[in-house]
Amino acid sequence: MQLRSQIPWHYPRTAVAQGLLGPFASGLTQVQALFAPRRMGKTELVRQDLTPLAEEAGFTVVYVSFWDAVDSPGDSILRAIGATERQMSSSHSISVAGTGGSRNVSHERDTETHAVTVSQALRAYLDQKSDSPVLLLLDEVQHLATRPAFEPYLYMLRTVLDEYKGRVYALFTGSSRDQLLSLFRRRNAPLFSAANTLTLPDLDSEFVRHMLAVFEQSGSPAIDEEDAIEVFHGLRRVPAHFHNLLQAMKAAGRNDIKVAAQEFLQQMADESDAASVYDGLALIERTLLLRIARNRSAALYSDSNKQLLAKELGQEHVADYQIQHALRRLRRDGLVSNIGHGQYVIEDPEMHDWLINEFGTVDGRPE
Repeated sequence: MQLRSQIPWHYPRTAVAQGLLGPFASGLTQVQALFAPRRMGKTELVRQDLTPLAEEAGFTVVYVSFWDAVDSPGDSILRAIGATERQMSSSHSISVAGTGGSRNVSHERDTETHAVTVSQALRAYLDQKSDSPVLLLLDEVQHLATRPAFEPYLYMLRTVLDEYKGRVYALFTGSSRDQLLSLFRRRNAPLFSAANTLTLPDLDSEFVRHMLAVFEQSGSPAIDEEDAIEVFHGLRRVPAHFHNLLQAMKAAGRNDIKVAAQEFLQQMADESDAASVYDGLALIERTLLLRIARNRSAALYSDSNKQLLAKELGQEHVADYQIQHALRRLRRDGLVSNIGHGQYVIEDPEMHDWLINEFGTVDGRPE
């Protein structure tokens, strides 16, 4: 029997990787952005499909995950380029209102100093690689939009890419559509307003067939293909969920995928933090979140919606600015994204499903 780590679960997405690499290899563009919700296979794609293709094409590839050091994006870059010496920004423990305690917050001056150190290290690394083009894979880059203190790193990346244009390329990837796009639209610290922004395509039945073949080849009993495809769609075509389901079934020696999927979904619901996130929102935020989950085309500033909000809040009326502020907070927390033309979507499919399962699809008061 194969060990789990030896089972070739990876589903190659070569065509997508080639589509990303092509514009870099031809010099057509220096920067691209790729969006995909969490658990949709974005990181696996760039590390297992795009990286080897780029290396075969002569690129030196540097993968940076900004979730490696969430409080210091610069350290994520230093780790990625293999820096052995770091000049850490000093920080001070200060009380932050509303947190019920204290946390370490780096002052802006320290962040700027650290950004200079990171810039010097990155430039030194790039100079050493002068004999080949360099592809920077900057994963979860939307994290740089979460704190004003991180803006020096945005300026630094923009400057480095400008200086090394024609030799250094960058793929920005993110799991928050709204925050990712904000990096390219904001006036005070834009990256590249003309960056080509793509959405990772959903996987189809070919992915299911691949996973079933691997499942059976590893010594597990065969699973009905039609049932598996139906389950995959029921899991919102999230590859990580389907993969985890098959791993659980393999460990239990079962092939009844429909029954196993129901148990898997119940386990995810039990372990989800959606309820606590929802409970932590203000009432106007909860009401707007539910409206968006039920209908992305909902006219949030319409008179009818304002009347609903006023009823929920126990007020005579609700002003536009109250809706704007609530939506801004939901976007800041990565719960919703503005996809244009006044339409919003729930960022996390699990949060969307929890809202619908909990409150249904007909507008009404969230209890």
